[in-house]
Amino acid sequence: MSDFIVHILIIAATYGIASASLNLQIGVAGLMNFGQIAFFGIGGYAVAMTASAGLPPVAGIPLGVVLAAGAGAAIGRLGRNLKAEYWAIATLGIAEIFRIVLINEGWATGGAGGIGGDLSLLPGIKEPEATWAMLGIALAGLVLAFALVRGLTERQFGRILRLMREQPDLAVSFGHDIVAYKVKAMAVAGAIAAFGGALATSYIAYISPGDLVSFGTFMLWTMAIIGGMGNNRGAVLGAFVVQFIFVGALFLKDGLGLPSELAGALRMLIVGVLLLAFLMIRPEGLLPERLRKIHAED
Repeated sequence: MSDFIVHILIIAATYGIASASLNLQIGVAGLMNFGQIAFFGIGGYAVAMTASAGLPPVAGIPLGVVLAAGAGAAIGRLGRNLKAEYWAIATLGIAEIFRIVLINEGWATGGAGGIGGDLSLLPGIKEPEATWAMLGIALAGLVLAFALVRGLTERQFGRILRLMREQPDLAVSFGHDIVAYKVKAMAVAGAIAAFGGALATSYIAYISPGDLVSFGTFMLWTMAIIGGMGNNRGAVLGAFVVQFIFVGALFLKDGLGLPSELAGALRMLIVGVLLLAFLMIRPEGLLPERLRKIHAED
């Protein structure tokens, strides 16, 4: 049982990194990104393809971070003139295009079958020590990502993003280049999500286009909403809550005596019902965004 708990904690930590990155976009900046799972996949595929090329998997982490940051900046620039609803549709389409490219470019990505193998960041460590070591890495990565996001959102950068979210015309009147801030927010959040994807892929030792379907972004949105939009701690808490519920649904399946082929549908149903319940009963999430009083000298 302890190994199972450790497994859940590792996955929750990696998704907590991605949830924090999405919260920076939607919770702080108000950018309706429905394609965040693509950045998560960029990090994962960077690790997998680096290992396939004969290089240490750890070398794929900075590569994935840089590529995701570039992709985020490009998407932010392309969507500079789009309204929120069109922006959301565009990001969803871009993520799906990315997934289709992965399927068709099998010579590099493994196609629909994906890439697996020895992707461990600690090749010299055997089980069970390797799992515990990976837990330490995942939690350390989560702390690092949280500190980065918190540092950005508590400074002038975050204040301008919130102003851009609430009153974009006012932000422009103050002389802020909101397009530049959209680009920066997308780039930073994309890089953080790729970092989480790299850690998750290294631990699972496998990634495929099937891991990057739109349900992945739906899960990240659920984590951010349940935790509390605009609250960094809430985004992390939401990731752990949703992940434990998502895995716990498997035990509920056994308790109800349902066939295994219904397990996936049951898990999606439970997460969907939980999301709807929060949206109707407690839309501010478990940890609502706190209003802060900022002194002029800050």
